Amino acid sequence: MSQLSSRIDYMVTTTKAMIRTIQSQGTGELVFSATLYKHGKKLNSIELAEAASFSRLVRQYVKSEQPDKVRVELKTLNDNVQRWMKQFDLQEVSDHLPRSLPASPGFTGLGEVEINDMVNKRFLELEKQKELERVNQELIELRERNGELERELDDMTNVVEAKKQVEYYTAIIGAALPGLARFFQATAIGPALNFLAGTEQSTPPDTSAALDPPVATSPADMLCEFIRTLNEQETATLYLLMAEVEKDRSTIQRVLNYITCQQTKQDSL
Repeated sequence: MSQLSSRIDYMVTTTKAMIRTIQSQGTGELVFSATLYKHGKKLNSIELAEAASFSRLVRQYVKSEQPDKVRVELKTLNDNVQRWMKQFDLQEVSDHLPRSLPASPGFTGLGEVEINDMVNKRFLELEKQKELERVNQELIELRERNGELERELDDMTNVVEAKKQVEYYTAIIGAALPGLARFFQATAIGPALNFLAGTEQSTPPDTSAALDPPVATSPADMLCEFIRTLNEQETATLYLLMAEVEKDRSTIQRVLNYITCQQTKQDSL
């Protein structure tokens, strides 16, 4: 076997071994590119061909072009990322190197297996570094997104709490307004309370009747009407009486007993 054939076999064997190594890492389908040179000038190239056809295509191109160097690249098909690259020298040893080199004391050199192993280890180190950088970037993005979600959750919680408060007080006001509207129906704020309570009249009020003094239709109306007829001294006296009743509601019963006794005495006379 000639040295050229041996070098071509070495190129094919080394590249196919690297193809198997990369595919074992689960990187997906591989493609290869091969560029042929002679005396420093580019001859021809193979672009993104299937890795399985590497041996057949490269041997055909080398036979027809007769290059002295071949640059081989391996890439993943899905993202077109370079996974490995190597330039192979196909020149005869006698063309550019002496047949023997002086050996350094204590150094026997590295064989093909050791060199391939070093290349594979370095390649794996670079891949791990890239993966680590990618994971760190994803972690940073996830932390930022988590902070945004926490802020959105706080805002939504505040909105829900405010809504509950509004609904609570609205329910209380809605329950109280109809009663308040009836109690103050004869006063100036009666129409406004009727509107808020949803009990306003659907027909326009009679303006002529509005000019007449309101007629008492309930004990509360009679009490309001009576209070409007009192002078300042009588109003102050009634206020004191109501203050005493507020402190002790049993006062109402005592006042009622007093009035009943007075009426009984008058009837007996």
